[in-house]
Amino acid sequence: MGYDDLEFNRKGEFTLVKARRYGKKEKFLLVMSEYDEEKDEVEVVTKEVLEDVVRRIRGSVSIIMSSENDLEEGALQWVRERKIDVKTIDEFMKEVMLERWKENDRIAEEEPEFWEDAIRDIFGS
Repeated sequence: MGYDDLEFNRKGEFTLVKARRYGKKEKFLLVMSEYDEEKDEVEVVTKEVLEDVVRRIRGSVSIIMSSENDLEEGALQWVRERKIDVKTIDEFMKEVMLERWKENDRIAEEEPEFWEDAIRDIFGS
């Protein structure tokens, strides 16, 4: 129903997550901007830095950002031109949770008696 066999690897300031879902391998590059105290500003990920990291990853990869502002505009454009899947962690989690809810609904629909009994056992008659 979710991701299995999670493996985490550091790629410089990024984290590469390898996962398996329904037998299919997937890769996610976790991206997060950093706050520079000396400059009192947020340093976003540049196109050059992102391009270098993505090129070192074999196969396709999806990019998960901590917020919409983690990539500079040039980096975001570069990602879109290459049709790399990019989303925020909030968007990613919404998709995962929606998928789980749909799976739960499907299971409940296939075995309604089992779930009625389980709910009765938990909450009483």
